[in-house]
Amino acid sequence: MPRIYAAAVLATLAVLLVSCSTPPDEQTITDDLIGKTLSTSEESWQITAPEDLADLLIEEEREIGEATEYVMSATLKNSEKKSHHQAVIKATYRKRLGSWKMTEASLESAERIVTEEMRQQETIKTIRDLGTALLSFLTDEGSDSVSSGDYPFSYEELVSMLKTSEDYYYMKDVPELDGWGHPLEVWVNSSEWPDYTAVILSPGQDGEFGSEALTKEPFPATQSDRDIAWADGYFLAWPQSQE
Repeated sequence: MPRIYAAAVLATLAVLLVSCSTPPDEQTITDDLIGKTLSTSEESWQITAPEDLADLLIEEEREIGEATEYVMSATLKNSEKKSHHQAVIKATYRKRLGSWKMTEASLESAERIVTEEMRQQETIKTIRDLGTALLSFLTDEGSDSVSSGDYPFSYEELVSMLKTSEDYYYMKDVPELDGWGHPLEVWVNSSEWPDYTAVILSPGQDGEFGSEALTKEPFPATQSDRDIAWADGYFLAWPQSQE
């Protein structure tokens, strides 16, 4: 091999070894995780693109023999299920022939991130399902058969109407709370709502009922303190995404 050619080859190898000898950083680890599946006992995430793994941050670095273990926090995104999870990921790297290679990656934990908009949508679904069951009851028993009077029904009263036994019910699991954990209000034939037969209310994030429920129009989803109101099969006030 000519000396000039051999020197060029050696120089190229030297450059490669130097460039690969740098320990992996957050971007490198993110790139190396693409194509891998991370799993817990309950769910799996297929990392197919950079968008599936966001905000990766190295929290701890440990030398274990000839290997280096990285403990990282990151956000796992599932666009299909429209869910985000705050995750702790471990990755092990070994240096071979001057190059750092990921030899193992595992998901230590993944906690679902619940946004205010997700709580709103959960509340809307809960109210819609409860309203459907309530209207079915009133259709069968007669719209004038019950009245909540000057106060909303207690949860026990609501259950006694919609679930008379384990074998006969309008709703098997009658909900008590909205997406924020606040009690729902259910009114039937009440003087508080003279224009409607059945009304279901959620106080929103702040847990306090206001006059906004009478607006009879959607409101920006960013206003999570606003009441969500349903009456006789339709929403009177509900959050609407601005997207």
